Amino acid sequence: MSFLRLEDNVRNQKAVTTPSRTTNLTSNLRPFKLFGDTGSWTQKLPQSVRDIRARIEFRYNDRDATDGTVNSKTEDYIYQLLYTNWGVNWTGDYQFQITDDDRTPTSDRRLQAFGLRAVRSFHYKKFNIRFFPSIGYRVSRDHFRLTGNSTDLQTTNFGLTTTWEELSGNFNYTIQDSNREPGGNDFLQNRFNGSITYKPYLFPSFQSVLTYGYTDQDEETGSRAYRQTETRLTMAYTF
Repeated sequence: MSFLRLEDNVRNQKAVTTPSRTTNLTSNLRPFKLFGDTGSWTQKLPQSVRDIRARIEFRYNDRDATDGTVNSKTEDYIYQLLYTNWGVNWTGDYQFQITDDDRTPTSDRRLQAFGLRAVRSFHYKKFNIRFFPSIGYRVSRDHFRLTGNSTDLQTTNFGLTTTWEELSGNFNYTIQDSNREPGGNDFLQNRFNGSITYKPYLFPSFQSVLTYGYTDQDEETGSRAYRQTETRLTMAYTF
């Protein structure tokens, strides 16, 4: 459980203060072990089911300004399940968000999102190489309650993390398909991000990272379509 309170005060308008209060409640549990291990019906379940882990989270944010220009409340309900079987780590999550704006009712929103991710590890012992491929899929719907504007977003991700002696790599390919209302604002994005890290055994305080990113976004309005590349090399030595 946590509680955070922030105050935002405009320097030249000291009479106006916007406090923001955030409350967070989180519970981590193993639902099939709540009944104990002796004489419980859960003993008949497979071990992988009894080891399922769950996370339940509630977040509440309240913002209001002393002059009444801001007055909004946001509630988040987040549920997550973690399941391991067949050598694969499965993660499923669901989020429901409510935003009510008493000052600007047209900003009232409802957001729903759910996703599934799977990660598998492989070890090639001959060369001591480890691979961690992953795949994920997520769907979200962001809907403005009064105006009818909405965004449906589908995200598919393919990832690979690998380690070999002094080298490690992380590569991700993401596809985002967005459908928006009103029409004319849909887009399809393909994005690749990769990084290679070198950390020599003889100089453990030294680290070099080479990263590369490529984004190709196709917009329904052609004039907004773009392509972008980024290459970066960083070297750090800690004394």
